[in-house]
Amino acid sequence: MKVAIIGYGKMGKIIEGFLIERGHSISFKIDKENFHQLKDINRENTDVCIEFTGPNSAKANLEILVGNGMPVVCGSTGWYSELTFIQELAVKNDTSFVAASNFSIGVNLFFEAAKDLSKIMKNQDGYGVSIRETHHTQKLDAPSGTAITLSEEVSSVLEQFEGFSLNEEAVDAKMPIYALREEDVPGTHELVFRNEIDEISLKHIAFNRNGFALGAVVAAEYIFDKKGVFTIREILKLIG
Repeated sequence: MKVAIIGYGKMGKIIEGFLIERGHSISFKIDKENFHQLKDINRENTDVCIEFTGPNSAKANLEILVGNGMPVVCGSTGWYSELTFIQELAVKNDTSFVAASNFSIGVNLFFEAAKDLSKIMKNQDGYGVSIRETHHTQKLDAPSGTAITLSEEVSSVLEQFEGFSLNEEAVDAKMPIYALREEDVPGTHELVFRNEIDEISLKHIAFNRNGFALGAVVAAEYIFDKKGVFTIREILKLIG
């Protein structure tokens, strides 16, 4: 594949390494300095785009790329209020699109385990539930997209919750998510059930960004010659 990388920071460079290792080539490396080249990306020079920027730029980037009929893998979070619009744009322009709060295989296994634990705890009285997440200080959105997805997965089982609260106790049926930012933490997420007697928790710790990057490359390999809107869990064959 010929792949355009949009967002050439730490993550973009790791993605580049996996792409080259797996026999692909890089058509564009787009960052702030050459943002104007985004409009030059088309199906003649590029097979698929991988977008890892941030919450303030992702929607505009995707609107250009998907609007030009490009298949896109998006790992940016914090912009999901516009997700339906971009998905509909992909269908309208007869291309392919996948966005995920986390492309790591391990994290998506963690989501499945979190739902199983929630089913066990559903009828146990007296346990409060919360989510803790810790990331590097360069992460701009809080809570993380992964933490929000985790809260949605748990809420699909524990139906008393509607949405989440950030860094505060559970109020108005919202699941509390506590977000910390520390130096050099790729990403840690923990689902916690707690009462006055004990605590039961399920944790995923990322040791580096490799899992996120490799998952994004696998997703690009999957969608580049297809049409439609996909999820990372169907791409990774974690669901039927």
